Amino acid sequence: MEEKKGQGSETQITELREIVQRHKVCWEVLPEYTIDSSGKKVQIGFDLILTGTIEPHHGEEIIMVPGCSECIKVLSDLRKIADWIIPEVANCSCRWDIQTLENMVQFASARRFREDMVINIRILHCQQTEEGCLKKMEQALKSIGAQKVSWKEIRNQNPDGGENR
Repeated sequence: MEEKKGQGSETQITELREIVQRHKVCWEVLPEYTIDSSGKKVQIGFDLILTGTIEPHHGEEIIMVPGCSECIKVLSDLRKIADWIIPEVANCSCRWDIQTLENMVQFASARRFREDMVINIRILHCQQTEEGCLKKMEQALKSIGAQKVSWKEIRNQNPDGGENR
């Protein structure tokens, strides 16, 4: 029996959770705009941005340089997450484009200027609203422990994202 995309096998979900922890994966959402023929700014979708940093090596300071082996590993792992969160075509008619930003290291103030590699998922208008597809993707990210905007170490966390009490 083939499993539905988005659920994945327990092994796959475990691997994705390990990737999230290893690279401190975060995401953020920004609106995507264009200018129409009348010169008016119109929202046409969203950018779902995945970020991850390199795994610490026994206290060594490693500087990320675009194209280095560590950066390629982070991008490869982020791509696994991106591929996993994309809804099945049958469940979402949105168009999307996954962009791997391999020639840049991002330093965002929201993540205390840590060195991040970036994958951008552009979600464009569709027959149904792209907000529905975006919500499915954000739920998938939450289910594997990715954090919105910035990384916070959380102790005693349930696998479903809620804190133990």
